Amino acid sequence: MDVYQPAAPWRDAPRVRRALAPRRPSRGRVVMRLFVPLTPIVLLLSPFAVLVALLCIPAAPLLRVNPLAAALATGRVLLALAGTDVTIDTRDAFVRLRIV
Repeated sequence: MDVYQPAAPWRDAPRVRRALAPRRPSRGRVVMRLFVPLTPIVLLLSPFAVLVALLCIPAAPLLRVNPLAAALATGRVLLALAGTDVTIDTRDAFVRLRIV
């Protein structure tokens, strides 16, 4: 009478483990930090945005948008981004984005 002997899975474990292991880059871990001082930039460029909006007033009926309201809304959105801190940490890279 034959006895059923299943294949021993522990024999193939090192080979499977090596095949499934993620490959790491040879350079090491990439670190990238980006600091964006958005609030001072918006405050310095806001007079130019208002001037451009005033120059676009004659084209407002064609654009169907109030240029002054568009300039103010854009400034509000950019100022609302202040304080944003995005950190992405993976095994191969570290990325940090700070908006002030």
